[in-house]
Parts: sequence; structure tokens; C-alpha cells
Amino acid sequence: MKEEKQNPKPTECLCCGDEYEKHQTVDTYRCPSCGHIYRHYYFSSLDFHAGDKYREGQFDIEKDLFKEVSPQEREKRKERVLKQLSIVGEYISPNQTALEVASGKGFMLSEAKHFFKKLTGNDLHPTVAKHNKLTNPEVEILICNILDIAEDTKYDTVLAFDVLEHIEDANSFVNKVSAITNKYVVVQVPVDRSLPPPNPNFDGHVHYFSKASLNE
Repeated sequence: MKEEKQNPKPTECLCCGDEYEKHQTVDTYRCPSCGHIYRHYYFSSLDFHAGDKYREGQFDIEKDLFKEVSPQEREKRKERVLKQLSIVGEYISPNQTALEVASGKGFMLSEAKHFFKKLTGNDLHPTVAKHNKLTNPEVEILICNILDIAEDTKYDTVLAFDVLEHIEDANSFVNKVSAITNKYVVVQVPVDRSLPPPNPNFDGHVHYFSKASLNE
């Protein structure tokens, strides 16, 4: 098993650079200027998302695939994805190539593949490729850290729905997707969402954005 790297405690706000203050929730820090909240996960957030801990309870161990969801849940996910795509419809067209970051179970891929000339998926966890080979066989899946994609690789559009809050070095992510995108980067981020109660189980969110910190 790969040894996780210790993650140092933060001092400066990722968004505006002001000095963090200790927040009331355990292991969290808040910026007094822009309101950004950072949750300190002691080990590498990247290792967390690439490993099995992040997918606990979601795997079918025997098949080494994600567990099936109910037809009702699948329909609910489909409606949500189609709503997301309709909101950003002016930025997407059938003559574009696109990359979706953090494809997971492929709910977005299943619908977005009809909106683009070519759609590629990306994730850290190898099961994502195996799962989507069955559910979205026409979509190429890149299993890698998005920051490792060569900058001469270009897509017309990059889709990143509910991703930025999971990424430790969010500024490097923003710079990378800007570099590999010809036209649009479409980002959905939860804003002004309250923190969960103190919980030893890390949920993958390291950033809690305010409107001000997201603009920064």
C-alpha cells in the first residue's frame, strides 16, 4: 500500500492570501477576509480520492465495480445531469470535444456524450475505467491526476461539476484546466454550504467556498 503523505496545516488562505483563523469546527480554518473555509485533512487528499477509502460502501467487492443504483435513483441522477447541461447549454455544442473531470459512476458521461463530438472522462480511481467500460463503452477514460495531463492536450470544453471543493491545490487545478481548454471551463461548486458537525470521517471536501472566496 502506498504510504500517505502528511499534509501540513495551512497558514494563508488559498483564495485571497490572508491569514487563516481557527474555525469552530474541528480541524477547520476560516479566512476573515473572504470567508473561505479550509478543512485540514492530515494526509494527502489526492491519495484519499485515489484509494478505496473514498469508495467505501459503494463497491460490489465480488465484481470490483460500483454497486448498482435503483432505477429511481438513476432517473433522479439523469434529471439532475440534464438540468446541469441545460443551464450551461450556450457553452456546449455537438462540434466540440470535451473532458469531464471526476467522472465516477458515469452519470454525467451517459448524458453528456450526446452533446459533444467526442467526450473523454477522467478520474483517479481505476474502478471508474472498469465501470464505465460497461456503462459508457464509447467514452475514453483517463485514470490520472488532472494536473499530470500534458498542456499540449486540448479540449474545447472541460466540465468539472462538484470537483473543485475536493482538490487540495485548487489554484493549480484552475491553471491546468485553463491551459488545456480551447473555449470553456464549466465549473459547478457548492457555495455558502454549512460545514457538517465534527466528524472523524473525512468526506473528501477540503474547501468550503463563499461567493467572495470563489470569485477570488
